[in-house]
Amino acid sequence: MPLGISHAGAIGVDIGTRSVKAIQLTRGLRGWSIRAAARFPRPQTDAPWSAAEAARIRAVLDRQGFGGSAVVLATPPDRLLSGVLELPPRRSGAPLAQIARMELARMHSRTPTSFEMSCWDLPDSPGKKDQSYVMAVACGHEEAEQLVGEFERGGLVIQAMDVRCCALGRACASAAAPAGQVTAILEIGWQTTHLVLVQHDVILYEREMLDGGIGKLAAALEKRFGFDAQTVEYLLDYEAIAPHKPQERRRSGPLDEVRAAVEKYLEQLADGLTAPLAYVRQLYPG
Repeated sequence: MPLGISHAGAIGVDIGTRSVKAIQLTRGLRGWSIRAAARFPRPQTDAPWSAAEAARIRAVLDRQGFGGSAVVLATPPDRLLSGVLELPPRRSGAPLAQIARMELARMHSRTPTSFEMSCWDLPDSPGKKDQSYVMAVACGHEEAEQLVGEFERGGLVIQAMDVRCCALGRACASAAAPAGQVTAILEIGWQTTHLVLVQHDVILYEREMLDGGIGKLAAALEKRFGFDAQTVEYLLDYEAIAPHKPQERRRSGPLDEVRAAVEKYLEQLADGLTAPLAYVRQLYPG
């Protein structure tokens, strides 16, 4: 690579129910760094995907300093097939990848040839040594082709489709626990909360908590104080959960109430993590 020249990677794009998140890295002489990052609202909450929205995303990315048209897209949850599969022990010599495809197809009532699949071994569980456990993820050909077509018509090229739990694991790798220990990653969304457990670079477990999204808290704050949605989002993003030194914290009755509501929400969220963490601890003691 010539001196002074940097190379930008593909743009990572995650389209949620309310907003679009995007990030692009660039590689220079000192390694990878962030070239651009953005989060912006969708024109219509939870709307079906379309070429028109892809074109709007392309225009926003251009204005925000992103380069190129290559995209790595987070596979939408409603188009992702996944499951933890119990298979014969690997020492049996059985074709585990083929069996995993058949099991995933059966689990989701699909034909085995209708999707692209990836799978990986999970660590052996001391209590269940007579089986192999595999996590499998897949996306249907028809669904993927529809997304590719919509993005291409909007001026973006889907270079690859990623899985959210794997992307979260990579993004948090620098903050992960030492090798052999398990790291819990919690992604708080608007409608749901996503728990991912990682050991080294292996995704052990994931669970979508349907009642854990922050949207209910936001709706309660709007009703309590008469704030509009934009004000509530600002408070949640920059005020209520932002760290403040004691001497810098501003005194405000409503703001203190907002912080108290956030603390209560987080306590309830923590309570909801007890069962899945206990389950994984049972599978992988220590």
